[in-house]
Amino acid sequence: RLELGGRPYEIARLKRDKNSLVDASDRPLDEAILTAELGGADRETFHMMFSIDDESLERGGEAILASHGDLGQLLFSASAGLAEISGRLESLRKKADEFYRPRASTSELAELKRELDALSHERKEADTLAPAYAELVRQRDAARDEYAAAAKSLSERRAREDEIQRQLGALSHLAALHEAERSYAPLEALPAPPEGWRDEVQLLQAEAIRLSVRREDAERAIRALEDELRQTELDTAALRNTARVEAWRELRSRYDSAVDIPVRQGELAAKREAVADILRRLGRDGEADPRKLMLAAPVVGALEDLIAARSGVLSKLETAGEAAEAAQSAHAQALQALPERSGDRQTAAMASLKARLTEARRDESAARLRAARGEIDATTRRLKEAFAALAPWRGNAEALAQAPVPDEAETAELRRRVAQSEALRRQAADLLAAKTREVERLKVEAAAAASAADGLGDEAAAEVRSAREAAWSAHRLALDQTTASVFEAAMRRDDAVGAARVIGAHELAALRQRRIELAGVETERAHAKADLEKAEKAIGDLDQEIARIAPVAPPKGKDPIAFIDAWRARRSEALTLVEALRRGEDAERRAKDEGERLRERLRAALRAPGVAHDPASDLEALIEAAETALGVEAQLATLRQKAEERRAEAVRAEAKLRSAKEADANWRAAWREACAGTWLGEAAGEPALGGVKQSLKALDELRAALSACAELEDRIAKMERDKRLFADEVAAVAAALDLKNIPDDVRQRVDAIEERVARAGENARRRAEKVEALNEARARLAPILEEIEVNARRASAMTAFFAVATLADVAVKLEDCKRRDLLKAEIAREKAAIIAANVAGSLEAACSLLDQADPAALTAEHAALKARAPHDDQTHAEAHTAHREAVKRLEAVGGDDAVARLEEKRRTILEAVNDGARRYLTLRAGIAAAEEALRLFRDRHRGAMMERASEAFRLVSRGAYRALTTAPNGQSETLIALGADGGSKEAAQLSKGARFQLYLALRVAGYHELAKSRAPAPLVADDIMETFDHFRAEEALRLFADMGRVGQVIYFTHHQHLAELAKAVCPEARVHELAA
Repeated sequence: RLELGGRPYEIARLKRDKNSLVDASDRPLDEAILTAELGGADRETFHMMFSIDDESLERGGEAILASHGDLGQLLFSASAGLAEISGRLESLRKKADEFYRPRASTSELAELKRELDALSHERKEADTLAPAYAELVRQRDAARDEYAAAAKSLSERRAREDEIQRQLGALSHLAALHEAERSYAPLEALPAPPEGWRDEVQLLQAEAIRLSVRREDAERAIRALEDELRQTELDTAALRNTARVEAWRELRSRYDSAVDIPVRQGELAAKREAVADILRRLGRDGEADPRKLMLAAPVVGALEDLIAARSGVLSKLETAGEAAEAAQSAHAQALQALPERSGDRQTAAMASLKARLTEARRDESAARLRAARGEIDATTRRLKEAFAALAPWRGNAEALAQAPVPDEAETAELRRRVAQSEALRRQAADLLAAKTREVERLKVEAAAAASAADGLGDEAAAEVRSAREAAWSAHRLALDQTTASVFEAAMRRDDAVGAARVIGAHELAALRQRRIELAGVETERAHAKADLEKAEKAIGDLDQEIARIAPVAPPKGKDPIAFIDAWRARRSEALTLVEALRRGEDAERRAKDEGERLRERLRAALRAPGVAHDPASDLEALIEAAETALGVEAQLATLRQKAEERRAEAVRAEAKLRSAKEADANWRAAWREACAGTWLGEAAGEPALGGVKQSLKALDELRAALSACAELEDRIAKMERDKRLFADEVAAVAAALDLKNIPDDVRQRVDAIEERVARAGENARRRAEKVEALNEARARLAPILEEIEVNARRASAMTAFFAVATLADVAVKLEDCKRRDLLKAEIAREKAAIIAANVAGSLEAACSLLDQADPAALTAEHAALKARAPHDDQTHAEAHTAHREAVKRLEAVGGDDAVARLEEKRRTILEAVNDGARRYLTLRAGIAAAEEALRLFRDRHRGAMMERASEAFRLVSRGAYRALTTAPNGQSETLIALGADGGSKEAAQLSKGARFQLYLALRVAGYHELAKSRAPAPLVADDIMETFDHFRAEEALRLFADMGRVGQVIYFTHHQHLAELAKAVCPEARVHELAA
């Protein structure tokens, strides 16, 4: 739902090729509705200006980091979309460069100049004899006139044939029009009913019948229910006591259960006998109050815990004794297997030997020695090849290192100078050849122009004019026939010369132009020749310079500079190999020395503990001797460790035995203490464990038996009380119901009372159902009557509209209206068909013409024109063939007309040059004006934007940065962030997150700036605060709330806490839950 131009719209975008924008009724909408509201912004521009997501936020931050242009470009490319305008200006600049670009050979202007040169060349080759060409032109013109006459005759015949065909077709439409108008006349006065009355009349008729049937059914149901209610009676006394009868159901169940009182009394006697038996088992026979024998719960719990723990105490005591005996035995055996202990010096020597052995195993000197020797061999072979590649140079490594050779910069400069000199020589040679050819061409053209202009020069024209003036003077004096004839001849000769000069004016101008061009081109040829000689001398000097600085003479036929570069590279490779060979020899020497030092340290370590070994053996044999000695030492260490472990196990076993004995003594003390406070401790000595266990079991049985006796006694008393209460309640209800002639038995009375109450309740229920059904029937009747009234009012409106009595008459009138509308549409169609036939300028004129037309005469004329068609077509085809052949003959000859065509092409190209130049100047001037306007716009608006962007940046950074400013940087400006601590940072120095916040602040400022000029589109942000902490998210939402006061901000998120934070920051914000 969008608000566009102050009006609400329901708009949807469907996935289709065209007409994809529709309204709520799926009708297509014009795209201009959205385009106008968005200020002409397309989809890409809208995404750039009014959409922010993680990707655009990151790109914006990177754009700030990469921006080195004007600050206005940075601000407005992030907010107002002016970057696109700059892009369009760049495209216009490219378009202007396509026409003309200095020193470019592929521009449009250069192409046009080349075409002019080609036309000039073609014009020299075109030449035809005038008399032959004039005859061909005359033949072509005659054929053209005959072809035009045949085409005109053919066109006139076809036009008349088409006109007759259209008139014959329109006559049938005219007859249908007259018939429709006659039928329409009597129906024209009918009023126009509202849309949909025809269907509504049928609905009203059917509805009236349906409502009448429903009303009769409802009234009949009401009468039947009223009769049934009059026949139903109520037992008010029984209904008043219904609650009491319902309430005694529980009492009755208790009364019925009272028959079990004798059984319960027998159970009570049995339980009392069981109590006496338990007392005898406890040895307390004759106890007056058995409850005194019951022990407290804590005492019972303590006794049971001690009983349960006794087996564990005994088990631990027995296990600990066995474990202590076994540990002592194992310790003794380990001590017997251990040999006499060696001294501390031997132990230290073995430890030192182990360290040296580890060092020897990690040593890589042997591998490095092998690798160094292999590298020396390979480097030596490559070095020989490298020295061989330096031929024809000969020498050792020292001489090669001292040999002078130009570096890359020097050879690059030489190559550039050689290329420049070669280019100058080629350019001079090409220019010399071109100017030589041009001089020859201009000489030939000048000679031809002089021949063509022979007799048309200024001197000859002056002589003819002087002769005419002299003849005129003589004639004025004599005024006779002779002088008149002489003057006439002189005047005609002067006129002929003047006409010839007018006709040959082009040749005269060409002659003068050729002579001027020839002088200029000869001068240019001389300059080109001098430039060529200068370039050749420069190339010779460069060859000598290259030969002087080359380390050796290059082979014949090779490029000297390329040879120097290649030789320098091979020299560098050879020197690198020399250095590599020296490093390999040093590595070999170091590896050999290191291996010898390691062998000496290992021999000393073997001598210290007295290990047998051969001092002259290699490192591997020494390592093997050390490993054997350390293996023996390891076995002794294992035996010592095992003896120590057995001793520790014996100590732990003794401690466990002492702990088990202490636990046994503690248990006995706790047992005596627990029994002393009860009747169990009244006997002499410590109570036996088994006797106490049996007594506790008997006490549990005694407790259950005493509880059962008390429960049975209470139950018997309650059953006798309930029996009395129920009998009294039944008697009271019977008195209230005034029951007579009923038995004295309570159960029989209860049955009689419940039967009467049930019967009264059923009657009351049926009566209530009838009352409810009656109310529902009356409720159903009321809307039926209302619908009948509405139907009648609607029918009355229709009958009044047509001034008839019934709806059937209305239906007849509606059919007449429908037929009138169809006739009206038919009249419009026939008129449109007559107009479409195009027989006259208007409908009235066409009808008048068709009324006067004779169909038979038109048909006959049309048949005659059809019969003439083959002859006219043949005549037209023959004339067209003759004209085409004449044109071909003329084009094959060429001649003066070819020159004219070439001149016309030349003028067309010159006009294209003029148009292109005007467009070029217009584009250049427009681009300059637009760039100046952009600069002024940015300067004018940057102050407000900078202030607003500074405030937004301060808020979203939670005060970490207090403002934004700029600093000049050459021709541009740099954006500076001022920190709260007084420091400052350029945009490139900010962290990635800070750049994102800065870009967001610029977008906020740009949105407010855009809102000053027009209503902005909604800004859409898609979950851009995932990396924001709580406080920065709060400030960002506060900025969005401020933007929402001048436009609309839509924020998408799947974080519930952001929605709650938005409501807290901006209470008027609306939160929409979108289903997944």
